[in-house]
Order: sequence, then structure tokens, then C-alpha cells
Amino acid sequence: MTKKPHHDYPNVEGYFLQSAKDEVHALSMFFRYQWYVALAVVLGIFLLLHFMKPLPPSEIRISRGQPNSSLEVEALNFQKFLEKEGVKVELVPSKGTLDSLELLRQKKVDVALTQSGLPISGSEGLVSLGSVGYQSFWYFYTGPEFHGTDIFQLLKDKRIYVNQPGSGTRFMVDSLLKISGHLDKPQFTMVENLSPKAAVDALKAKQVDGLFLIAGYDSLNIKALLADSNINILSFPIADALNLQLKGVDIVTLPMGAFSLSPLVPKKNTKMVAVATTIIAEKTLHPDIQYLLLEASREMNQLNEVVFDYPGGFPAFTEKGIPRSDVAEKFYEKGPPSLKHQLPHWLASFLDIAWFTLVAMFAIIYPLVQLIPGYRKTIFEMHASHLYTELFDLNRECDNAKSLAEINACIKKVDEINEVILKAWVPKGAKDSYGNLLNVLNILNNLTKEKKALLERS
Repeated sequence: MTKKPHHDYPNVEGYFLQSAKDEVHALSMFFRYQWYVALAVVLGIFLLLHFMKPLPPSEIRISRGQPNSSLEVEALNFQKFLEKEGVKVELVPSKGTLDSLELLRQKKVDVALTQSGLPISGSEGLVSLGSVGYQSFWYFYTGPEFHGTDIFQLLKDKRIYVNQPGSGTRFMVDSLLKISGHLDKPQFTMVENLSPKAAVDALKAKQVDGLFLIAGYDSLNIKALLADSNINILSFPIADALNLQLKGVDIVTLPMGAFSLSPLVPKKNTKMVAVATTIIAEKTLHPDIQYLLLEASREMNQLNEVVFDYPGGFPAFTEKGIPRSDVAEKFYEKGPPSLKHQLPHWLASFLDIAWFTLVAMFAIIYPLVQLIPGYRKTIFEMHASHLYTELFDLNRECDNAKSLAEINACIKKVDEINEVILKAWVPKGAKDSYGNLLNVLNILNNLTKEKKALLERS
């Protein structure tokens, strides 16, 4: 079988190469002559990126609470998770949950670990990402075990540690005294100038008679107190009343033997009230950071020992009245971004949030891009139209030529136009127009030569 000559086959590579060159040339001309359109598109993209904030910060600050506190444990867990995802975390010490909230208000931290029941208004620009676990309101004491119902009889004339102002413990103690009418004249001596760890040591040494503490079950201070057989834990007889009268408080029970089966600790089911550890941040906190905090909360709840759980599990919104993060609400409803495992976390969360805006931008930009192939042909047609006008004017000039000098001037102009046409950029789709232009040029070239020959004979 005879092989066909090479020129019978279409030059596919050359076709696509020429197409690419045409596109680049068309773009350069578009930006050169329609720069204001290009500028508007670039500004639109810049504004989109500015307001959507696709890139998360590389470092954030989280309040850590007091040493050995459950807030510190939570903060360290968040730090470990976020730094694994490439976000550096600075842990900022605080006196407790109220102080953490104040640090957030002063913009000294980006995320505050606080407790439910704290006053937060919608006008502050702060939002809740939900709660990650319970912190119980513990009371530990030495001496005979209390079996009564009036806890103020247990506290009367004792030295009781209540933690320093700004802590969640102090807020709860003050709230308890306020609703009982004892805030102005407590029936016990309030000890506040110790750290929680120092207070634990003081209770063991009987330098204080009891201590209140807001803390999670995972707190090192709580573990140390439960491990000491000489220290009792109070089962609150007024837990139901506190649940009714204090905002953000739930009833929890520490099961008998939860800490140890032998010896049995606690010796009976212990009823307490608890507040929820809540993540509070500015509304403008980058969505990707919010997603990472929520994913960390879910992972910690799955991996860690959970003694006091919430119906449906943590993380969750546990109280009303605090503005909620839109990102968190979406997370609780639909889970993390669907592209999380296929794309970098920041890009997955950005696409999950900004897809509608991106579609709208595409609807604007795509027609402009589609104009470019037509634009390149239009530019050539405009150029060709200008050359046609010159050729027609030159044709009339040649017809009116009366001398060799005049016809030679016409021939020179024809040669100049011929040079321009040969150097012209001819995109795909304009070959016919280019051919017609060459035909007109050839006709005019022949006419001028004939006119010159006629003048030379006369």
C-alpha cells in the first residue's frame, strides 16, 4: 500500500501552536487597548480575595487559663492539633474564664476558652463556636463527711479557697453567694491569694478547710484531690436549685467508683452542677481556623475520657443567648468541608464557604474571556478596513495621475501598503478577509503598472 505524502495529513501540532500564539497575541492587544476592562476584572478578583480571606493566618493566640487547670489541658490539645495542621499557636496565660474573655475583648488573644453563663452581648462582635466539655463546680473539704442539706452550715466559720477575681471559680462562688443573700457578708473566710495548685497543697496540709474549683474531670488538680483519701467531695444537695437559678448551669453526676473501684472513689454517686467550656472568638476569625478548632474539639471528645457528657455529645451549642458562629452552625449541621481530605484544609474551607461568590465571579469573567477570540478577529477586521480605505483612496489618486512623477509616488505608496499587509497579524478565522485584501492590493498594483506604462508611451 502506497503511503500518502506527508502534506496530505493535517498538521495538528502546528494548528494548536498557532492557536496558542493567536490567544497570547489577542490577550496582549486586549490588555493594551481595553486595559480598563482588565483593570476592573483584576480589582474585582482582589476585592473578592480581600473580603473572603482565602489564606488563614499562620499564627493565632489562645488563652490557656491557670496552670494545671482543665482550660490549660484544652488549650494544649488545641495547640497540638492546630500546629499539626501548620498553624502556630501561642498560649496566653489568664486568671480564668472571665479574664480570658476580657483578653479577647482587648484583642490580646484570638480565641478565648470560657464557660457558659458569662454575659456576652451581640454588639461585642464575639461569637460562640460551641462548647467542648463540662467543667464541674467542685467542693472539696477535710474533716467529717457532710450529710446535711444546708451547705452554708458546712462552710460557716471556715477558711475556704475561692480563687482570684477573674476566674470561673470565683464567678460561680459569687453567683452562689448572691442568690443566697450572703454576697455582702459571707459566713466564711474567703481565701483568694493562691493558685489552684497551691490551694490543693494547702488543703492537704489543712491550711484551708475547703476549696471550690471549676474544673473538668481531666484537670490535674482534680485528679490529685480525688486520689487523697483524707479529702471529701461534696454532693450538692441544692444542685437542682442552682440549675434553676444560675444561667448556663447543668446538673451532672460523678458515678460511684468513677475514679477508683478499690478503694472506692467516690464512695457514692456525687451530684454537682457544671458549666460548659465554651470557645469564644471574634466574628471575623478566619473560617478555616474556626473549622480547625471545631475538628479538634470533635477529635478530643472522641479520643479522651468523657465522664460528664452532653446529650448528642460534644462539641455542641449548649446555651441560648450568645451569638453563634455561622461557620460553627454549618459544621454542626453538615460536618467539615466535603473536600477536606482532597485539598489543603484552607482551600477546602474557602471553597466550601465561597463557592457561590466564585460562581458569580465566573459568570462575569467567562463572557469577557469568551470575547477574546472574537476580539482578535474584530481587531484584524478594523485594521483591514483601514487598509481598504487607503487602497481605495490610492486607486483614485492613481486614476488621476497625469505624470510619471505622480504615478511613481502612487507605486511607492502601494509598496508601503504591501509591506504593512505582509507584516500584519492574521488570526484564525480571518484568512478570507486577508485574501480579499491581497487581491485588492494586487489589482491596484497591476493598475498602477499599466498606468505607468501608458504614461511612458505618451
